[in-house]
Amino acid sequence: MVRTPTYPVLTQELHYEAAVEIARRLVAGESYRDGLLAAAAPLTEAATARGTRRAAAAVMTRLGLGRRRRVRASGLHRLLGSLPEPAGRQLWTYVVAAHEPMLAAVAGEVLYPYFVECQTPKGFAAEEFSVINANGLFEVAGAITHAAVAAYGERRWGIVDPAPTGRALRLLRKGGILGATWLSRPSARCLGYFPMGGLPDLACLGQAMFSMSGHGRHVRLDRLRAGLFVHLFLLRPVAVDFLLEQAMDLGLVDEPRGGVAPLRFGSLDEVAEVIISRRTA
Repeated sequence: MVRTPTYPVLTQELHYEAAVEIARRLVAGESYRDGLLAAAAPLTEAATARGTRRAAAAVMTRLGLGRRRRVRASGLHRLLGSLPEPAGRQLWTYVVAAHEPMLAAVAGEVLYPYFVECQTPKGFAAEEFSVINANGLFEVAGAITHAAVAAYGERRWGIVDPAPTGRALRLLRKGGILGATWLSRPSARCLGYFPMGGLPDLACLGQAMFSMSGHGRHVRLDRLRAGLFVHLFLLRPVAVDFLLEQAMDLGLVDEPRGGVAPLRFGSLDEVAEVIISRRTA
């Protein structure tokens, strides 16, 4: 019997402004958890006072700060606090997706096959998925509907409520990975989501490489090409090669050999300094 995969339901929004506020305060020297929570809570997208505090605590967890009373800045925080907003939203969306299995699954199991591989998501016949996706209207336009993503979520993960998949699409839209527009057909108007295009910032690649490298100073390219970084940003293989060339030019990695890219630095903290200094040069 084949078991249906299940994922924890995505309950949080992106909370980008709150994350940047915490990052910048950490870099400026603030270290007490309670003060950071108090500063970030009003900037979250929660609707109640209790919800804002809970959302701010979730942001702290995603930033790798845990529940410690006193915390300090890391390379991730330095990058997040210094990047221009479009690149910062990309980086933060990657961090959030690394903590949210369902968001990663929407990108890897639905969006990446559909937009990059030009395939129907697993478990659906092409004709069936076309009907769900606004009767083929969006295939011509190159977009996907929430109804199609929600149908996948119900069949593969048993999520009957469409709200979690809608939240995932909304989060990807806020992160600058997806765009959305209304298209009309005789019976109704439908909102279609499509890739925004462009390449993620090198800060995202640095975060991805050091998330994958473990204790070694290298990254296996097969893991990079099959992982969250490629799926989330809907990258084609040639785009990965181009980004690696940029990383080599910046001095972050040595030339890949035997399917392995050697890292020139031992931590994201060191990489962050290189990326930030190059931006301000």
